[in-house]
Amino acid sequence: APFARFERVRADFATLDRTAAREEVQALLEEHPDFPIADEALLWLGDRAAEAGGPAEAGASYRELLARFPDSPLAAHAWAGLGRTAFARKDWTAAEEAFSRIAGTSVAGAEIVSRKEVEIVRRHRTRAGRLRWVLGFLAVAAVAALAAVDPRRIRGAVRASVGRELLYAGPVFALL
Repeated sequence: APFARFERVRADFATLDRTAAREEVQALLEEHPDFPIADEALLWLGDRAAEAGGPAEAGASYRELLARFPDSPLAAHAWAGLGRTAFARKDWTAAEEAFSRIAGTSVAGAEIVSRKEVEIVRRHRTRAGRLRWVLGFLAVAAVAALAAVDPRRIRGAVRASVGRELLYAGPVFALL
């Protein structure tokens, strides 16, 4: 019975080999493609793959759920999963799109969740843009500073500082 197999895997997941458990659910879906809770099994596979650090595999499970069961009550969860996997890859556009799609599902409060997640993605996108700008500015400043200094002075300063650092670190290493 497919229901019993799926429930047994879910119930015993903490004690099972993770790979074997995922393979069992995948086999169940292949053997019973019209399994009444196949959408739930696909969501379970996606969530377990995401937990294991496999965003590509997780995304594939979420996309399959959405393609096979577009009207599933679990569609909002699949869109959220796709948003999280895109967010983990720093694909801000895909994350924003996935989180925006949550609002179109029938889940209560979906519009609020969607708006909140989209706002988080937009903040991260803005922060990443600022960080790139700051790093670019620092790189230009470093190049300009190096261009203005005589290379012989740089070598002398490095030698002098290395000597002082070893002088100060010597007693610490003696204690070890």
